[in-house]
Amino acid sequence: MELAMSGSSQDSTQQPPEHGLHQTLLRRSFIYPVPGPDFDPLHAPPEELEKFGIIPRPDPERQPELYAHWAQIFAPPIRFVEPKVREVTAAFQLNLNVTSPATLATETSRYAKSSNWSGAFVVPVDDTMFVLVAGIWIVPTLAVPPPAFRPAGATQYVCSSWVGLDGQRRYLNSSLPQIGTMQTLDVSGSPPQTTARGFFQWWDRENGGSFLQFDGLSVQPGDVMLGAVWAMNPTQVVGYLVNISTAELAWVRVDAPTVHADGAPLQLTVSGATAEWILERPTQFGSTELYAFPDYGTTSFSACWAGAALAAGPPTSFHDLEPARFIRMFDTLHDPTRTVFISMGERQSNSSVRCEYGDFKE
Repeated sequence: MELAMSGSSQDSTQQPPEHGLHQTLLRRSFIYPVPGPDFDPLHAPPEELEKFGIIPRPDPERQPELYAHWAQIFAPPIRFVEPKVREVTAAFQLNLNVTSPATLATETSRYAKSSNWSGAFVVPVDDTMFVLVAGIWIVPTLAVPPPAFRPAGATQYVCSSWVGLDGQRRYLNSSLPQIGTMQTLDVSGSPPQTTARGFFQWWDRENGGSFLQFDGLSVQPGDVMLGAVWAMNPTQVVGYLVNISTAELAWVRVDAPTVHADGAPLQLTVSGATAEWILERPTQFGSTELYAFPDYGTTSFSACWAGAALAAGPPTSFHDLEPARFIRMFDTLHDPTRTVFISMGERQSNSSVRCEYGDFKE
């Protein structure tokens, strides 16, 4: 399915609303109209920004940090393009951080272990919630990993790079809006080929891991990407994906999923309990099996920041990685059975986290 109309969601007179398990991600999405070539977010009036789904512009004098990072997303010469999203339901699936409570980061260690995530996350302070997360990364070119890390018969090795809100805990109404790029190494031909695509996903434990693929935004290995997720209200987020290398921005608004709790519908909301910058090992769709994981080299998330507020809407305060916790991905090998790290999240600075393939020791 493909949603190619601008400025509207799909026609509810032809497509009746759905709920729960049948409430598809595509039906919950809204495509904004594409601004004209003379549109300048730096000087457009607030009503124009709202019309085009752009985060309200911070005051450059009263909120200089927020303004500088906002401008990094929207300042010209960025060209807005129609995302041409389509829902993908039979390929890759991204999940919550699969980590036991015993391995969560602590204030003393600041490190956690996960079987599918590596990178960094932060938590809000002073009774605030995160309403915005953003970061920049380079789409990696993938390579076949060492022999011990090549599952028998594997023809595809997959990883994803994304920023998101929440997703650090597996509780009843947990969910995870995220935006980023999916990278695939296909080794069925010669030579092996790396491909990449932009995506948005709002994961929840009931509706699963389908995602919106951005067919209107070209993404190639080596491209510099910026992703941002904004909780405009408790039940709606806007995902922005910028290809800095081509100066193009695609974006989509998505409504929160509805799930069932004790037999009754429950409308999920953004909790803003964490913000994260993640290099993930996806799951095979409809399965608990992880994809074969490629040697991605090194991926750094830079210009990392999160905006907080007392409630969903425009951010009122700025957070960087100074209080961040870091996640190291592990794998379990056999013959002999042992656990090893395969993707290491490490601090580079207060605005940058480096994910590096391989450590291969526990």
